[in-house]
Amino acid sequence: MNFILAICVDIQAFYKNKILDGNYARKFPGAGWVSEFLPLAKKRDVDVATGDIALEMVHAGKWKAKDIFVISELDASQAKELIGLGARPFILSAFESPLIAYNFYDKLKDLSVKFPYRLLFPGAFGLAAGDGKNMRAYFPNFDPSEIKRPVAWDKRKFICMVAANKFWREKFVFPLYLSPLRYAKWLAFQREKVTSPTRRYAIKNELQSKRFEAIEYFGKRKELDLFGYGWKDRERLPDGFRERLDPILDKIKPNSCKDKNRTISGYKYAVCFENTAYPGYITEKIIDCFTAGVIPVYLGAPDVEKYIPPETFVDMRKFDSWEKLERKLKRINEQEAKRMIEAGRKFLMGKEGIKYSFSGFAKDIDDLVQKEINNL
Repeated sequence: MNFILAICVDIQAFYKNKILDGNYARKFPGAGWVSEFLPLAKKRDVDVATGDIALEMVHAGKWKAKDIFVISELDASQAKELIGLGARPFILSAFESPLIAYNFYDKLKDLSVKFPYRLLFPGAFGLAAGDGKNMRAYFPNFDPSEIKRPVAWDKRKFICMVAANKFWREKFVFPLYLSPLRYAKWLAFQREKVTSPTRRYAIKNELQSKRFEAIEYFGKRKELDLFGYGWKDRERLPDGFRERLDPILDKIKPNSCKDKNRTISGYKYAVCFENTAYPGYITEKIIDCFTAGVIPVYLGAPDVEKYIPPETFVDMRKFDSWEKLERKLKRINEQEAKRMIEAGRKFLMGKEGIKYSFSGFAKDIDDLVQKEINNL
């Protein structure tokens, strides 16, 4: 039989096989692995397409749905449609935070049953059901060949942060002039948000407020450079921080960041906070620091030391005040800094760290494809 892999992601920027273009896909965090997978797929005579193209080919009678194996990121609409036509569930993945994709995590028990493989953050393992294999989601975000020599320690600025202004509490706007049906859907959506157990957990453990505290503390001292979009929209800031951060943001003037690795490589430290504390939820943020050769000040997964060597980062949990953190950072000398940076690089190129690379992730997907081919 033919083996066709359909990559289904509800992001229009990836439609029409655009995610297969390596230069294009690498503009988006986590998407660069697909182009690395294509030559591996070709060796196995496996066709690869995005979900929308796979649907077009099925409807045109050029492909049979039963030959299509579906990779679904979250509860992708194209994945559901393909499976409904007879395609085979293959890999269910979740690389989004439970703070954002709470609806997916709430429904994971039902969604996961059909899939033989599930790539999830470990905190979600207990939410999945069925006989499928739960596998840790390694956020793919670097190319080993592009890692450059670190900038000289004495040539660097002190500390930076790359983060968009996306506070978890969205502005509530009552919709006007909706039809009764659309109003009912809107009301159901609002009720779902309020009652979601995953969202309540994620909000209770949210860390975006800690980012604001870091901006306030280091920004007052003119020691922080802030990069990211959305900081001009101060209405998105929570009430407790808006007044305090307004003059600081005016002073430090946040900039956009076209090349994150190049930007942060010019600093000694990077504030590296996830948006919520969730077991095993480790994104590209700390990996970006290792590739850039900057020391991460990390706050996020409560079990981070299970996955990332503790000698590679400064653990924010060890400090009960920003003053103590600042003193620690300024006490780290060049020799100690070099050891930490080298430990981060060594981790990246090791057995576990390489899984965060585009090629490492592509190989893991290829291994699953080979198992499925053998089973067939």
